[in-house]
Amino acid sequence: MPRNTGTTTKSLLVLDFDKTIIYPHTFKHLCNIDDEQAYQTVCNGLKTGVFNIINKKKLVALIRKTLDNNDFVAVASFTNKPIAIKAALEFMGFDNVDINKILIEAWLPEEQDQDTFGKNKHLLNLIKKCEYAVNNVVLVDDDQNNINLLNNIETHSDVDSVSNINFFGINVPNFSRIDIINDKCESKYLDKASTKLFKNSAGIFATVVAWGMAIIRTANKVWGKLLNLIGWRNASPTQEGAKSNEMKLGVNDKEQQDPLQEPTLHTSVPATSKSVTFYQEPRQQTLLHTQRAASGDQSNANGARRSKTCTIS
Repeated sequence: MPRNTGTTTKSLLVLDFDKTIIYPHTFKHLCNIDDEQAYQTVCNGLKTGVFNIINKKKLVALIRKTLDNNDFVAVASFTNKPIAIKAALEFMGFDNVDINKILIEAWLPEEQDQDTFGKNKHLLNLIKKCEYAVNNVVLVDDDQNNINLLNNIETHSDVDSVSNINFFGINVPNFSRIDIINDKCESKYLDKASTKLFKNSAGIFATVVAWGMAIIRTANKVWGKLLNLIGWRNASPTQEGAKSNEMKLGVNDKEQQDPLQEPTLHTSVPATSKSVTFYQEPRQQTLLHTQRAASGDQSNANGARRSKTCTIS
């Protein structure tokens, strides 16, 4: 028989049906009819308001989140009409693919067994269907007796592998019909179920992130010590890259000024001596010198387009 070795991290969400998923209790509506009639009774009742889903949006969100997390979802009920559960799941918006993933354990025990075992035998059957690949079982039920009897589940099991499983019971409040119809039921019990279901996966993720950050910090420290040992300068790569680019660009790339502006003297020093030619006068000054040349000012005419060469070393 498969055994839980304690290494699995999967959870099993188990939902009661009557007054946990659906309201009011369906038993009296379904006890004396066949499966087809039971299916139609629930479908029609949900459409007409005879039945209502409790906290529909948040309940659907919890079920989908559990399925998306690759965990198990099940419905455990004291009813001999599992087809009624399927009708409710369809009304909640689940398709056949999702419904086939949801385990259903629906059968009616003797009344004395209900008082003695609660939902424990239903849960043990569900754990067996999961091949004991769970370490976390969360039961959401409106019957406080079923919650209390979880403490005895190990004594009700014929296999010791359940000793590695954590069991949590969450009681559904007794909501009024008015609050259910108006969708005003508080949902703290669903929040508690979510916390119990996903605390393990959140803890594992946080642990992995913490380890990763610690490794990065250690690597940075080791790298810094190595650089100091081989005598590298304590200069940032950004600063060194900027200086290198400035050297490669030289002065010519900085010379492209607007010819109508006064030329500026460049002070950057390239690696080697380099000759650069400037026009000393902008266009307006050149026009003035040209006019003076026309009036016979020989000295100004000679300087109208004078250029000079300067060497920057």
